[in-house]
Amino acid sequence: LPESLHRHSSQSLGMILHCLSSALIQRDSHGDHTKQNFEQDEQFEENSMSKTSVPFSRIFDISPIYSQIADPLSQQIHTFDSMSLCNVAWAFSKASVCPRQLFQSICDRFSEHFYSNAGNDTTFSVTLWSLAVAGIRYPSLVQLMLTLQHTFSIHKFSFRNLSMVVWAFAKLRVYSPEIFTTIAEIFISQPGHWSPRIVRNVLWAYSTMAAIPATELYVKLCQISISQIENFRECDLPIVAWAFVVAGHVDAAIIPIILERDWENVALSSEQLMQLYQVHLAYRFYKRDVPPLSPSLVEKCREIAFREQLLASRQHFSVSKTLTAMGVEHRSEFEVIPAVFVDLAIPSHRLILEVDGPSHFIPDVLSLDGGTRFKHDLVASIGWRVV
Repeated sequence: LPESLHRHSSQSLGMILHCLSSALIQRDSHGDHTKQNFEQDEQFEENSMSKTSVPFSRIFDISPIYSQIADPLSQQIHTFDSMSLCNVAWAFSKASVCPRQLFQSICDRFSEHFYSNAGNDTTFSVTLWSLAVAGIRYPSLVQLMLTLQHTFSIHKFSFRNLSMVVWAFAKLRVYSPEIFTTIAEIFISQPGHWSPRIVRNVLWAYSTMAAIPATELYVKLCQISISQIENFRECDLPIVAWAFVVAGHVDAAIIPIILERDWENVALSSEQLMQLYQVHLAYRFYKRDVPPLSPSLVEKCREIAFREQLLASRQHFSVSKTLTAMGVEHRSEFEVIPAVFVDLAIPSHRLILEVDGPSHFIPDVLSLDGGTRFKHDLVASIGWRVV
């Protein structure tokens, strides 16, 4: 591929990369076997895995090839039509290879297609999702996203594509009440196909953008989740329950259904396990009856939380030094609840200081995102004041 790059048309090159990433073999979190994903109808799912684990003797790592062709490819991107651009963006993001220069070129070309109204709702949604996976918040991309409703007729988007749009907005923390309200109204009023992954992604997006209320949408998503509970992958259910709790819907009927399942032998990622644990905590603090998690799962959560706290920003160390110089007794990396760590605590005053970096905020309104706000509320519910 690197040797023949210049001989391919944009269409064939886009399709080649799409096919390679579709067949990408991914190693699971334990690294002892691989899983293969060929879910063509749900290609937007981030880091998706199939339900069946298939052992392989070798793993084909495609990322070196993608890294090798990224620079020359970025020089050709300006010639790509909307479908070819969509395929390239999706392929690189799916392979978790997101070089800045290439994605800047993709973003520039995407903007040209957007403002000339080229492409369709699928190419737009998938490309936007891919740029959000890359996680680079280009000012030009944010501006483009904020004018979406005035350029595209989003009422004609499929539910799948709308879910990708709101996921991208939430991933990049682009605050647009107009977009989120309009899409929520479409979800509520219009008939459409709700797959479990669409439900999960919409729930995550709206709960993350905590400043945007959508009560009626949550009611509908709760009903759909209950009716489709057996179609969900088990590893997605903690995200569903977590999203309802983070959004303040602790009474959602789907939550006890999820919590009462046997989670002891379910393969969950660190993030999914922590989400399940946080839902348990919230349910207990609101005095709901719920079966306790096993001691082994709680201990796993403590290990995960402590490791994540150590990897977090070290900005609070300077605050700790200032408190020490002032003679204020305090604790750093304090475990205020089992498996819930805070940056700094002054136990004598039941005061917690959280030094939250930019990733905890929705930049345009300087508001905490849903997950961070939920943590603060959780700690405050047991009598601590959070600053």
